[in-house]
Amino acid sequence: KKQISTIHSFNYKSKKKIEHSLPISGNNFGIWESNNKLYIVTNNVIEQYFPERNVLFTIPQTQQAKGDPISVLPIDKERVAIASCNGLVFFNTINSKIDTLLKLPNNCVRSLLKYKDYILIGTYGNGSYIYKLGERLSKIPLDKKRSLLYTHCFLLDSLGYCWISTNRGLLKTRIDNLVDSYQDAKREVYYHYY
Repeated sequence: KKQISTIHSFNYKSKKKIEHSLPISGNNFGIWESNNKLYIVTNNVIEQYFPERNVLFTIPQTQQAKGDPISVLPIDKERVAIASCNGLVFFNTINSKIDTLLKLPNNCVRSLLKYKDYILIGTYGNGSYIYKLGERLSKIPLDKKRSLLYTHCFLLDSLGYCWISTNRGLLKTRIDNLVDSYQDAKREVYYHYY
Protein backbone atom coordinates (compact mmCIF):
# COMPACT_ATOMS: atom_id res chain seq x y z
CA LYS A 1 0.00 0.00 0.00
CA LYS A 2 1.42 3.35 -1.02
CA GLN A 3 1.48 6.14 1.50
CA ILE A 4 2.13 9.76 0.70
CA SER A 5 4.78 11.48 2.79
CA THR A 6 5.99 15.04 2.44
CA ILE A 7 9.50 16.43 2.37
CA HIS A 8 9.88 20.11 3.15
CA SER A 9 12.70 22.26 1.82
CA PHE A 10 13.42 25.84 2.78
CA ASN A 11 15.28 28.46 0.76
CA TYR A 12 16.97 30.85 3.19
CA LYS A 13 17.48 33.57 0.57
CA SER A 14 13.91 33.69 -0.71
CA LYS A 15 12.38 32.54 2.61
CA LYS A 16 10.18 30.12 0.66
CA LYS A 17 9.17 26.70 1.87
CA ILE A 18 8.53 24.05 -0.76
CA GLU A 19 6.64 20.82 -0.15
CA HIS A 20 7.47 17.72 -2.18
CA SER A 21 5.09 14.76 -2.03
CA LEU A 22 6.77 11.38 -1.83
CA PRO A 23 4.92 8.12 -2.51
CA ILE A 24 6.30 5.49 -0.13
CA SER A 25 5.48 1.81 -0.67
CA GLY A 26 7.47 0.32 2.20
CA ASN A 27 8.25 0.98 5.85
CA ASN A 28 11.52 2.87 5.35
CA PHE A 29 13.13 5.18 2.88
CA GLY A 30 16.50 6.86 2.59
CA ILE A 31 17.41 10.39 1.57
CA TRP A 32 20.76 11.90 0.69
CA GLU A 33 22.08 15.05 -0.96
CA SER A 34 24.90 15.28 -3.46
CA ASN A 35 25.90 18.07 -5.86
CA ASN A 36 22.84 20.15 -4.86
CA LYS A 37 20.51 17.31 -5.82
CA LEU A 38 18.20 15.41 -3.49
CA TYR A 39 17.99 11.64 -3.92
CA ILE A 40 15.49 9.21 -2.44
CA VAL A 41 15.51 5.42 -2.25
CA THR A 42 12.48 3.31 -1.34
CA ASN A 43 11.98 -0.44 -1.60
CA ASN A 44 11.07 -0.12 -5.29
CA VAL A 45 12.87 2.88 -6.80
CA ILE A 46 15.92 5.12 -6.61
CA GLU A 47 15.26 8.58 -7.90
CA GLN A 48 16.62 12.08 -8.09
CA TYR A 49 13.90 14.13 -6.49
CA PHE A 50 15.10 17.70 -6.53
CA PRO A 51 15.58 20.05 -8.41
CA GLU A 52 13.71 17.91 -10.96
CA ARG A 53 12.22 14.48 -10.52
CA ASN A 54 13.88 11.65 -12.44
CA VAL A 55 13.65 7.89 -11.82
CA LEU A 56 17.20 6.54 -11.97
CA PHE A 57 16.68 2.87 -11.16
CA THR A 58 13.68 0.59 -10.63
CA ILE A 59 14.36 -2.22 -8.17
CA PRO A 60 13.27 -5.64 -9.52
CA GLN A 61 10.01 -6.84 -7.97
CA THR A 62 11.64 -10.02 -6.65
CA GLN A 63 13.90 -7.89 -4.42
CA GLN A 64 11.29 -5.40 -3.22
CA ALA A 65 9.86 -7.42 -0.30
CA LYS A 66 13.08 -7.21 1.73
CA GLY A 67 14.39 -4.10 0.00
CA ASP A 68 13.34 -1.35 2.40
CA PRO A 69 16.49 0.71 2.90
CA ILE A 70 17.76 0.61 6.46
CA SER A 71 20.80 2.85 6.06
CA VAL A 72 22.06 5.16 3.32
CA LEU A 73 25.63 6.49 3.24
CA PRO A 74 27.06 8.83 0.57
CA ILE A 75 30.50 7.51 -0.41
CA ASP A 76 31.64 10.28 -2.74
CA LYS A 77 30.06 12.74 -5.19
CA GLU A 78 28.85 9.92 -7.45
CA ARG A 79 28.16 6.89 -5.24
CA VAL A 80 25.98 6.01 -2.29
CA ALA A 81 25.90 2.82 -0.21
CA ILE A 82 22.41 1.42 0.43
CA ALA A 83 21.92 -1.16 3.19
CA SER A 84 18.82 -3.37 3.39
CA CYS A 85 17.76 -6.92 4.14
CA ASN A 86 18.82 -7.71 0.56
CA GLY A 87 22.41 -6.81 1.44
CA LEU A 88 24.63 -3.85 0.63
CA VAL A 89 24.87 -2.18 -2.76
CA PHE A 90 26.68 0.82 -4.15
CA PHE A 91 24.57 2.99 -6.45
CA ASN A 92 26.20 5.35 -8.95
CA THR A 93 24.05 8.47 -9.46
CA ILE A 94 25.83 9.38 -12.71
CA ASN A 95 25.36 6.16 -14.70
CA SER A 96 22.59 4.51 -12.55
CA LYS A 97 24.62 1.31 -12.09
CA ILE A 98 24.35 -0.85 -9.00
CA ASP A 99 27.24 -2.92 -7.67
CA THR A 100 26.48 -5.52 -5.01
CA LEU A 101 29.10 -5.50 -2.27
CA LEU A 102 27.47 -7.88 0.21
CA LYS A 103 24.55 -10.29 -0.08
CA LEU A 104 23.55 -12.13 3.10
CA PRO A 105 20.43 -14.31 2.87
CA ASN A 106 18.43 -14.11 6.12
CA ASN A 107 20.62 -11.31 7.59
CA CYS A 108 19.98 -7.60 7.24
CA VAL A 109 22.72 -5.04 6.77
CA ARG A 110 21.79 -2.40 9.34
CA SER A 111 24.54 0.11 9.92
CA LEU A 112 27.19 1.93 7.91
CA LEU A 113 29.97 4.29 8.91
CA LYS A 114 32.60 5.86 6.68
CA TYR A 115 36.07 6.44 8.12
CA LYS A 116 38.69 7.77 5.69
CA ASP A 117 38.77 5.18 2.84
CA TYR A 118 37.00 2.53 4.92
CA ILE A 119 33.38 1.62 5.50
CA LEU A 120 32.26 -0.22 8.63
CA ILE A 121 29.27 -2.47 7.96
CA GLY A 122 27.09 -3.92 10.71
CA THR A 123 24.63 -6.77 10.18
CA TYR A 124 21.88 -8.31 12.21
CA GLY A 125 23.08 -11.84 12.80
CA ASN A 126 26.21 -12.14 10.65
CA GLY A 127 28.73 -9.90 12.39
CA SER A 128 30.46 -6.79 11.14
CA TYR A 129 32.65 -6.08 8.16
CA ILE A 130 35.18 -3.50 7.05
CA TYR A 131 35.60 -2.52 3.41
CA LYS A 132 38.39 -0.42 1.95
CA LEU A 133 37.02 1.49 -1.03
CA GLY A 134 38.10 -0.12 -4.28
CA GLU A 135 39.70 -3.07 -2.53
CA ARG A 136 38.32 -5.99 -0.54
CA LEU A 137 35.72 -6.73 2.10
CA SER A 138 36.86 -8.35 5.37
CA LYS A 139 35.10 -9.55 8.52
CA ILE A 140 35.78 -7.59 11.69
CA PRO A 141 37.00 -10.00 14.41
CA LEU A 142 34.24 -10.96 16.83
CA ASP A 143 34.55 -10.15 20.50
CA LYS A 144 34.82 -13.02 23.01
CA LYS A 145 31.11 -12.79 23.91
CA ARG A 146 30.11 -12.71 20.21
CA SER A 147 28.10 -9.54 20.80
CA LEU A 148 29.17 -8.14 17.43
CA LEU A 149 27.02 -10.69 15.59
CA TYR A 150 24.13 -8.23 16.05
CA THR A 151 25.50 -4.75 15.42
CA HIS A 152 23.11 -1.82 15.59
CA CYS A 153 25.32 1.25 15.16
CA PHE A 154 28.89 2.54 14.88
CA LEU A 155 29.87 5.93 16.31
CA LEU A 156 33.29 7.60 16.26
CA ASP A 157 34.32 9.98 19.00
CA SER A 158 36.93 12.75 18.98
CA LEU A 159 39.46 10.57 20.86
CA GLY A 160 39.72 7.95 18.10
CA TYR A 161 37.38 5.38 19.62
CA CYS A 162 34.67 3.52 17.77
CA TRP A 163 31.60 2.82 19.89
CA ILE A 164 29.49 -0.12 18.74
CA SER A 165 25.99 -0.80 20.04
CA THR A 166 24.75 -4.39 19.89
CA ASN A 167 21.93 -6.58 21.19
CA ARG A 168 24.17 -7.48 24.13
CA GLY A 169 25.43 -4.07 25.11
CA LEU A 170 27.86 -1.36 24.13
CA LEU A 171 31.47 -1.99 23.05
CA LYS A 172 34.37 0.37 22.51
CA THR A 173 37.60 -0.08 20.55
CA ARG A 174 40.12 2.13 18.79
CA ILE A 175 39.14 2.76 15.18
CA ASP A 176 42.79 2.25 14.24
CA ASN A 177 42.60 -1.29 15.71
CA LEU A 178 39.76 -2.11 13.31
CA VAL A 179 41.76 -0.74 10.37
CA ASP A 180 44.83 -2.70 11.52
CA SER A 181 42.76 -5.90 11.66
CA TYR A 182 41.74 -5.26 8.06
CA GLN A 183 45.37 -4.98 7.00
CA ASP A 184 46.50 -7.97 9.10
CA ALA A 185 43.83 -10.64 9.63
CA LYS A 186 45.84 -12.25 12.47
CA ARG A 187 45.75 -9.09 14.55
CA GLU A 188 43.42 -9.25 17.54
CA VAL A 189 41.10 -6.40 18.42
CA TYR A 190 40.60 -5.42 22.07
CA TYR A 191 36.99 -4.50 22.91
CA HIS A 192 35.93 -2.83 26.15
CA TYR A 193 32.42 -3.74 27.37
CA TYR A 194 29.97 -1.35 29.02
